[in-house]
Amino acid sequence: MTGRAYADWKYYKNTYLKGRDPIIQRKDFPFWSTEASGQIDVVTGNKLWDFVDDEIPEVVRRTVCTVVEMLFRNQQALDMISGAGMLIIPQGISAKIPQEVKSAEEMQAQIDAAIKSMLAHSGLLFRGAR
Repeated sequence: MTGRAYADWKYYKNTYLKGRDPIIQRKDFPFWSTEASGQIDVVTGNKLWDFVDDEIPEVVRRTVCTVVEMLFRNQQALDMISGAGMLIIPQGISAKIPQEVKSAEEMQAQIDAAIKSMLAHSGLLFRGAR
């Protein structure tokens, strides 16, 4: 992972959300954006490493924001069911894990699918000879 974020708070709030309320706090966005950007690097074979910030394609910035929200929502759901004794199940009672919680494998598959779908026509997924 690069440690570089391909979308910033200003883009997320002003362009991606289009007036909707953010689900992520401003102070947390750099972490999630860096994580999402790293996921994109894996799928694209690091093709964005040589881009300077103002050259990052719009579709990549949108993809980062989509993946940010996917990662964040899954983490919230995981925290709800496993965090700090928040879920107490009396003996003999079965509990269902909320449907929005994904296993690591399911989450990764969904992230990869979202990235591939959103970047399908960008040229960033091409792995052939140049």
